[in-house]
Amino acid sequence: MRILLLSPARFAEGGAERSARLLVTHLVNNGHQVRVLGVEGSALPAFAALGAQTAALPTTTTNERVIRHGSSQGFLAEGIRSAPRVAAAVGTLAREIRRYRPHIIYSNGARTHVLSVSVPTSVPIVWALRDVPPRGLQSAFLRLASRRTTLLLANSAFTQDHYRTRGVRSEIVYNPVAAPTKTDRVAARGELSLPVDRPLLALVAHLHPSKGHHVALDALTLWSPGERPFLAIAGGANYPGSEDYRSDLQRRIIELGLSRDVALLGSLRNVDGLYSAADILVHCAVHPEGFGRTIFEAQSAGLAVVATELGAVAELCRHRQDALLIPPGDAAALYTAVDELLTSEDLLASLIAAGKDRVRRFEPELHTSRVEMLLKEVAGE
Repeated sequence: MRILLLSPARFAEGGAERSARLLVTHLVNNGHQVRVLGVEGSALPAFAALGAQTAALPTTTTNERVIRHGSSQGFLAEGIRSAPRVAAAVGTLAREIRRYRPHIIYSNGARTHVLSVSVPTSVPIVWALRDVPPRGLQSAFLRLASRRTTLLLANSAFTQDHYRTRGVRSEIVYNPVAAPTKTDRVAARGELSLPVDRPLLALVAHLHPSKGHHVALDALTLWSPGERPFLAIAGGANYPGSEDYRSDLQRRIIELGLSRDVALLGSLRNVDGLYSAADILVHCAVHPEGFGRTIFEAQSAGLAVVATELGAVAELCRHRQDALLIPPGDAAALYTAVDELLTSEDLLASLIAAGKDRVRRFEPELHTSRVEMLLKEVAGE
């Protein structure tokens, strides 16, 4: 089977890209031909290293922040400005389809979802649905475009409900979560220049206001300085405006008197080291997410989790059974939950044990085998 995989990401570290890399590895190992058409960047070499063919795709937007998280008006204006770029990308995709003659077109992100249905073709189109855009024009536009697809693969029931389209088949296939490699806790902290004598909270999320980093900073101020846990933030400046947001966070850290309590680690090539170093993962998103991968990576690594009860997190986690769930944007609730875990060894141990057990449903082989089966089915094999 020949699969043309469309990847909109410049970077290889995001959850969608990690899912796609696991799938490509499985497909290549099972004898399928995979060609990745993606935006030029670190993601393409990562796919090539797995045995996939790769080709560069022109970027389709000048401002990804507006496309992903902006208002309906901003989305429309950016769409008009980006029309020449979109036209160039459509032409590239049309040429790739003619040359490669794929059995399946598999789109791995919202921008390539739209691109995939812009070329007249009889090739079945499959979308991997990994996130939920803001309600409004973006959502309506994607729903309309999805009518041209053959199959929608949603990473949760929350995502599936958001994109459900009459006449289009959809299936829930949870994201794959590979178990992190655990190393010595003290050594891991030393590698990252983190304190070895304080409770350590990890926040793993790209630098965008929707991830709620400010909530974690506000929560830290509720401890007295001598009892405050240390917060390590890992996340790349992957989007236009991310550097400005990082500067805002740095300024806020200074203003709140947290300079000795927070580390901005940037994008980590190997986030496993942070999971080894940390005691608790805090997931503070204020925008609903389609899955919440870092939650389950942390559980697989043996960390307790405090997460916002929003989007798929409310579906996939059980409060006080395998995680502590809090309202979005509530710094006081985050403080209370973390403080309870730091003072209750029994609760901490029970959440860790239950989390490790529940995360088994996201084992990579379950995901990749199911997707391969569905792709074969759609292709008529």
